[in-house]
Amino acid sequence: MTDWPRPSGTQGDVWLVRASSVAVRENPRDCPMAASAALRPLLKPDPVPPWSSKALEDFTFAPMMGGLDLIEHDGWSQADAIAELMRTKGKFDSNRAPAHPSLLEWTVQAIPRYLAAREAEQADTEGSVPQTIPIRFEWAALYDRKGDPDSRGATRYERSVWGRRYASADGSVRDIWLPSINRARSNRSEAEKAAVADVLATGEVCPRPGFERPYRPLRNQPPLRPVRVRAFGYGCGDDKVVPILDWDQDEVRGRYREYAAPAFARAAAGSAAVPGSSCGDTGPGIARRAADQWLNGSGVRGAVVYSNHMGVHGIGAGLMSHQRSVITEWAEQALPDGLVRTESLSRSAVGTSKPANARPAVEGQGKRAEELRAAHARRGALAAAVVRMRSAELEAVLDGPPIFEARLLWQTASSRRAAITGLAEILGLEEKSGAPMFDDGSPEAVEAVFDTAEPGNAVVYEWRTPELTVRLRCLPLSGGLADKLALDPKVRPQSVALTAAVAGRRGELAKFLSDDGSDPGSPTLALVEIAHRSTFRPATTDPKFVMRLGCADAGVLTQFVVVPSNAKGVKTEKNVDHRVRSGWLDGLRQLGVRVLPEHTLGGSLPEDLRYAAIWMVKRRKDGPTRLPLHLPVAVLMTPMPEDSGRVQVQGWDDDTKSWTPYPKFLLGLVKKAEIPGVEVPAGQWITNVDWRKNMDQQRKETASFLQRMLFSLRDQPTVLIAHSQNSRQHWPWLQDGNTVVDLIKTGHAPPATLDPNLRLVRIRGGAGRETPQWWGTGRPDGINGLPAGLWTLPTTPGADHRIFYSTTEKASQFKKSAVSANRLAPRAVAGSGKNWTIDADKPAWNPSLVEIAVLGCHPTAEENRAGDDPEALALAMHQLRQAPDYLDALSLPLPLHLAGLAQAYVLPMLAADEDSDDPDLEIDTISDDLDPDLASAPGLSQELDPTEEPALSIW
Repeated sequence: MTDWPRPSGTQGDVWLVRASSVAVRENPRDCPMAASAALRPLLKPDPVPPWSSKALEDFTFAPMMGGLDLIEHDGWSQADAIAELMRTKGKFDSNRAPAHPSLLEWTVQAIPRYLAAREAEQADTEGSVPQTIPIRFEWAALYDRKGDPDSRGATRYERSVWGRRYASADGSVRDIWLPSINRARSNRSEAEKAAVADVLATGEVCPRPGFERPYRPLRNQPPLRPVRVRAFGYGCGDDKVVPILDWDQDEVRGRYREYAAPAFARAAAGSAAVPGSSCGDTGPGIARRAADQWLNGSGVRGAVVYSNHMGVHGIGAGLMSHQRSVITEWAEQALPDGLVRTESLSRSAVGTSKPANARPAVEGQGKRAEELRAAHARRGALAAAVVRMRSAELEAVLDGPPIFEARLLWQTASSRRAAITGLAEILGLEEKSGAPMFDDGSPEAVEAVFDTAEPGNAVVYEWRTPELTVRLRCLPLSGGLADKLALDPKVRPQSVALTAAVAGRRGELAKFLSDDGSDPGSPTLALVEIAHRSTFRPATTDPKFVMRLGCADAGVLTQFVVVPSNAKGVKTEKNVDHRVRSGWLDGLRQLGVRVLPEHTLGGSLPEDLRYAAIWMVKRRKDGPTRLPLHLPVAVLMTPMPEDSGRVQVQGWDDDTKSWTPYPKFLLGLVKKAEIPGVEVPAGQWITNVDWRKNMDQQRKETASFLQRMLFSLRDQPTVLIAHSQNSRQHWPWLQDGNTVVDLIKTGHAPPATLDPNLRLVRIRGGAGRETPQWWGTGRPDGINGLPAGLWTLPTTPGADHRIFYSTTEKASQFKKSAVSANRLAPRAVAGSGKNWTIDADKPAWNPSLVEIAVLGCHPTAEENRAGDDPEALALAMHQLRQAPDYLDALSLPLPLHLAGLAQAYVLPMLAADEDSDDPDLEIDTISDDLDPDLASAPGLSQELDPTEEPALSIW
């Protein structure tokens, strides 16, 4: 007797149950009835809806799979398969719908990267595992019930798994590769892994079945089952391969019985009807079949969200502030009784929003005068930074202006010329005063001199100014120093080969610079030209971070600039001037040359107030431990009284327990780049207990670091700035449920009062969407604009407000984005009366709401000290986001920004300007620093959820 109730409004047979491995993904919000009905391919709606062809392919991987089939099964070359992909628009002469041009572009990039990753994996396991070859047909685990149907009405069960299939020639090993659009999935449930493994271990070789037909095994197939099954996840976005499972038959059987079989049974027997998008035919499928009605019809309308991961698109990203506010007001109407929107924030009245030395907005001749003034100030700050890096003994014997020596390690003549000119411009140097004599020769003679330069015999430019002497040593980056890392294929495992390649290249760079006179005790700067990251495949061969380490070993700080190219997806040829100028500016940042925004609060803040910031660099070892490691870093900015905005930038050296110049601090971090750790034997588990023990130890180390660093700040008024999302895991006191106003706790000791000279401020940025993506105020009957300033909660008499919010002005790249822009329909141009425009192609910008929490200060006045005003401290943090030598406001206050950027000398990060390929982007004194608040740091760790499985497997 059949207990499974047939859903109303359906017809057809239920004797066939067909499930893929994803059927075991159990989501309490899904409808069990809809999920179980979806496992019965012979069950159809009643009446059957009319067939409607799709305008475009809606399965992202369809074109990619078709192209890989041609290459792996039919022997086509990559070039021919990609040409066929483009010719047929992803259809490959089938009756499938054509792919969108953006999907085709994404597929063109994904196919060679996938094949390179697969080739690298095969090379890495050579000898330990038999080589595997592509399998054209599918594997299906089949079960036929003898006699009457079971309680679910089924007599046949079929299980399969989607992906790319491979097997060894003798059939002893079966592999499945599971691609993901962005990152490789590493969090699959035990049930899903067991479901995948069982299909590999027991599945029969079957052609893909026809419409409404069961799987039929191929005839004359050997009955041999594989001894070993493996599954890999591949991220098409990050080009990473993640091992998912590697099991034998016994382990597959045990795990399938324990995890997958019960989940399959629940999925096939589900009969409860839960309202939701999966019920009936109300999901996204109906929108695909009648897209024109949803977009152009009356009443409720709908559209499809586009992801930028699919490639370049003609539609700009985001919605402008006013249109967001209209949507929010519409959604607010659906709030149930008793649930209301929070009150609007109020603008702070404690002082002006901009710092005293705000970057002036000037044009024409005034702009040129401002550029000269900024260059002069930059020279003075650089001279002061050079002096601070000198030892006392050297300072005593030197006479005259300090000497700043930089290097240009170039590969192309166009970048070299732009870099020489760019350095002269940003420092206000007379362009010809330092030119070598051969500049008067023929172009061929000039190039010959540059090409033959070598360490110890570089082409040297020299400029003399009253503040300092600037020398630029130009060297061609020869000898393969910027080539991809060569991994020895004979060395196994691959990690050992990679370690050897890194050590070799690192030593070569250090020797190259040492031969040219670099001194680890006297930090200098090099602008290094390197190829775009897309040319280094697989990603482990990218030499960028290794070059940074090698240069640092020789005492040379590095900033990278990409080789000019007009290749597809790179486009760095037209904006070379912008990129090299930006590179020099960020290089000066590494030397500690920055202008501190001066607050406008007068006596509301201590006279000699300085700013410290702490940042947790999180790392994860690329070995089987998978346990997170960390490195706390701290930066101190001390205003110099002799000049407006002049500041001394230092970093905390925990080895010497002292503050050291920022350049020496960065170079000192290089030795922290290696991650020590004890390997866990393969097959062992990492439990929640292991993870928490590891985190407890890291918290103890952080507490010890904080205590030593904070003790050094006791002699002068200081604000310590921390980042909520970055630091609260290692410093739990920052968490909302732990912190207590005006107290501080750094370890196991009870919370204590703040030192009289210390204040504590916590910044919460947009990471993890913990603050709103947009915010604004406007007249109820007008446009909701883009307000900038410091904001506070509605005033309550007697309340001690400690939470404030900061928004800044529109970024320069979005100056063409109108506040009233409409993405969905034409709008009238303001003031024109009749003219209409469409904003679909314009990128949108919205002011993110940065939270400023004044966790600790001294609001009560005491002898010889006025009480602190928390709102004044918050305004100072808001003004610190508006550094004068940046074209646009920062996501974080400047000290925290610099602390976050220090992780570039511990973690492999992208070159700062790799993605700055807009030739029209305005550039003045902006640096292309990566944004620590928005850039996801590698190895960012999260605490295990107690509701997760009790143990995590190590791959």
